[in-house]
Amino acid sequence: MLAHLHKVLRVVLCMAIFCFGWSTSNAQDSTVVVDDNFSDGITNNGPQQIGFNTIGSSLGLDLSQPGGPLDFASGDSIRSIHGLFAPQTLTDFGDTLEVVFDFTTPDTIAFDSGGPSLNEDFRFGLFNTAPALGAIDPNNVDPNTGMASPVDFNGPIFIGAIQFNPVLTLIPGFVSGLENINSPASAISIRTHNVNSQPIARPPSGLLLLTTTGFDTISGGADNITTITPNSDFQGRLFVEFTDSSLASFDITTQLTDAAGSFVDSHTATVSINDIIPSATEPGQVGVNTNTFDLLVFFVSSGAFGGTDGPVPGSSVPGEPNNGIDISNV
Repeated sequence: MLAHLHKVLRVVLCMAIFCFGWSTSNAQDSTVVVDDNFSDGITNNGPQQIGFNTIGSSLGLDLSQPGGPLDFASGDSIRSIHGLFAPQTLTDFGDTLEVVFDFTTPDTIAFDSGGPSLNEDFRFGLFNTAPALGAIDPNNVDPNTGMASPVDFNGPIFIGAIQFNPVLTLIPGFVSGLENINSPASAISIRTHNVNSQPIARPPSGLLLLTTTGFDTISGGADNITTITPNSDFQGRLFVEFTDSSLASFDITTQLTDAAGSFVDSHTATVSINDIIPSATEPGQVGVNTNTFDLLVFFVSSGAFGGTDGPVPGSSVPGEPNNGIDISNV
């Protein structure tokens, strides 16, 4: 380990009965930013807590659920949730911000209302909300005054399939995750948010992770990850590290293992911090466009996890069985 500040955001997703995490005891100069078991629900009421909320549909989480594991519902609908934490800035060679999370799959994965799908995704990303602070949320209008309010990332973010939120086009960052779960094209990918609307990618849509529009594909790992099985525990790691002494780029790594620690897949990409402008000899790249992060976002596509049973077949109402994955500790 290099003698520089090593910041660690420790995130654990797992089932209600078994919970396991990545030990950071050997990181002498590390700082744990988040350590929350959700005993008080989804709120953010103290040091090292993180309060998750929904982006788009409120059905992504049961907002009134008692303390305990969070049910990240998916079913046959796209779902996204976000958690705000204290801003962490990487400034020196060797600085790292790391997310470690454990998750348990439900009875059914990669299966939507039309049958097995080849387009089911599980993504997670880190973003910087600072450029959007104070920006007016046009979808959050006070019914008494008729006035829109500034966006509050501590609460729900209002967007929909045709009701985008322009505030979300302002926040820089990146997303990684598992694309096309259990299909022959299944792979880990890394994308950056095109906040500067460079011509090599379409401008952000205001839907953030509910679409890949506005995200520039940096790279992807090997295809054919077909070991994501139902009712199973997995661990994911996502970290961004200054490995470039010029501080012009990050190494972004995503890794998946099963509960026993057996390797599933891993992918690393070197990503520019600022945009590389296209030229005759350089195709260009949308950079991360920030070295500060304070927002963790999770996304699942329609049918990625659960949603094939319950009172209404294919529904994803919070509290129904098999409607997604549980989050028990962050």
